Amino acid sequence: MKAIDYYNKYHEDIMNPATHSDVRNVAFKNLFLELCEESMIMIEVRHIKDDTGLPSILRELNDKCNAVVRLLVKNYGFSWLATDAFWTFWERDLPELGPIVQSARDLRKETLIMVDASVVKKGMIV
Repeated sequence: MKAIDYYNKYHEDIMNPATHSDVRNVAFKNLFLELCEESMIMIEVRHIKDDTGLPSILRELNDKCNAVVRLLVKNYGFSWLATDAFWTFWERDLPELGPIVQSARDLRKETLIMVDASVVKKGMIV
């Protein structure tokens, strides 16, 4: 699913002021579990056999979750869902995967550095 699909599915439970925090927490968990299910599909489709391919998938799904956060902020002015919440979910609920999540975070930093370097090489200021 695309970020807009997740937004459409969960935004009311997450952002409705009348929503009790328990309902909001269930919506968060359901969103994260759907993203986890999506990760399993991605692992299968990409024929990933070991941990080396997981960081890129986690980064991709965290970016999708962050896109949901941006949509919430755009439409509501704020978000109950924090940036990088998907990574935090993995680190908190599955601490044994902490090193893989850290690799995903490092992969994002490397990507940003490469983008910054290419922009600087072209004589543009970021």
